[in-house]
Amino acid sequence: MLILAPLHTAVLATYTLLLIGFASITALKSAVAVELIMVHSPTCEWCDTWEDEVGVIYTRTEQGKRVPLRRIDVDDIPTSAISIGRPVTFTPTFLLLNGKQEVGRITGYPGESHFWYFLDELLKKTRHHRCLSPATKTQNFNNETGPRLC
Repeated sequence: MLILAPLHTAVLATYTLLLIGFASITALKSAVAVELIMVHSPTCEWCDTWEDEVGVIYTRTEQGKRVPLRRIDVDDIPTSAISIGRPVTFTPTFLLLNGKQEVGRITGYPGESHFWYFLDELLKKTRHHRCLSPATKTQNFNNETGPRLC
């Protein structure tokens, strides 16, 4: 029994170090992740329109799969946790963050096709730069319809 105690301790220590390492890597990954923040207001009709037209499909789009969306009330913007270029004065405002730094924004909701276009333009500024907008289709040389590439 005494011989197994050091072995058990060594295995437990190794397992603990692996967990700490995994947690550190996960924290580092999330710290530099690209995300889209929707700043909204409960009284914002354009926010509701965006939710009806885009919000219901966002997570199923290529953009949504690569760039997660977080919704924040206009009165609860964590300005100490993220660095934004200027105050948010209109809702909805969509902030594209790379880590904790604002890359760009879409102020207002100009309609579904314009939203996807502006989001693709913002994504060009990050490593998530492929344009795969559902509203932006073109025909390629084989006369097949496919996503527009930037």
